[in-house]
Amino acid sequence: MDAEVQPADPDNMKEQVVIGIENQEENSTYTVDEALVKMGFGKFQACVLAYAGMGWISEAMEMMLLSFVGPAVQSLWGLSAKQESLITTAVFVGMLVGTYSWGIMSDNYGRRKGFLVTAVVTFVAGFLSAFAPNYYFLIIFLSLFGWSWFGRRSCALILVSRVYSCSKQRRLDGYFFSFLECWDSLGGGTCVGMPVIS
Repeated sequence: MDAEVQPADPDNMKEQVVIGIENQEENSTYTVDEALVKMGFGKFQACVLAYAGMGWISEAMEMMLLSFVGPAVQSLWGLSAKQESLITTAVFVGMLVGTYSWGIMSDNYGRRKGFLVTAVVTFVAGFLSAFAPNYYFLIIFLSLFGWSWFGRRSCALILVSRVYSCSKQRRLDGYFFSFLECWDSLGGGTCVGMPVIS
């Protein structure tokens, strides 16, 4: 099966996807949205949703842990209140820079590659922050975590929104993205529930 993207039709300004099927005389023409509706919601879409959801669970856990890290590190290393607040600020400054930079990188190299790279950077930065030998290394690792965190979140949201159609299933949009946000709640709830269990 050969797929070919033709330029947008000036009358309806929709991108046309022409799918040529061998051994048939006529070609079927679909818009991208019509092709997604015809494809439906199946295993691939569920896998992408789970793939993105796993990233959101780990991000929610890491963000929730920040509320525990500050007081623990303050008493362990004898930090001032100003230094403790800089721990969380470093993450959000990293997010500010990461939002812009990962948007550009994902536009140039693709959302999937962007998601994979940010997942690795988030893991490495989170892992290294657990073994930070001093306050300055902790700030650097948490800034790196923040830099990759929001890039991964935006890449995941775009990946998920590109694999299902909105046109004929408009009523499902809210439920679909609410389900995606449940991954976030699951991660945060797991992190908060762990001290209760132990």
